[in-house]
Amino acid sequence: MGNCMARGFRLAKAMARYALKVEYDGRPFAGWQRQADQPSVQGAIEAALARLEPNVPSIAAAGRTDAGVHATGQVAHCDMAQEWLPFPVVEALNHHLKPLPVAVWLAQLSRTIGTRAFPPLSGAALPIA
Repeated sequence: MGNCMARGFRLAKAMARYALKVEYDGRPFAGWQRQADQPSVQGAIEAALARLEPNVPSIAAAGRTDAGVHATGQVAHCDMAQEWLPFPVVEALNHHLKPLPVAVWLAQLSRTIGTRAFPPLSGAALPIA
C-alpha cells in the first residue's frame, strides 16, 4: 500500500483534514482512547496513520467507547501534511490495521470538517453480549 501512495495518489502539498468512519470489535481493546500500557482503537489507527505520514498528530473522535465495546460508524478526524485521495487513504489504513478487528470504511477530505460532520450512527456503541 505504501507504494501506491508514493505513485501519484497525492493531490497537493497542504494541510488536509480527513473525517474517518470506523467500525471495530472492541474485545481486544481497553477502549477507544489511547493508553500508554494497553491497546486502544485510537492507538491502532494512529499507528496505521504513522505508516502513511510519520508526523501525523493524534486523531480526535466524536465519542469514546469503553473496554470491550464494539462500534459501527464511530467518527474521528485527523490532519495530514499531504492531501491524499480518500479511497487510497482508506485502503492503506485498512492494510496497516491488519490483523486487528478495526476497519475504516469511509474517509472524506475537507479543510473545515471536524468530528461533528459525521454524527455516529444511532446505536453505534454495542456492548458485548
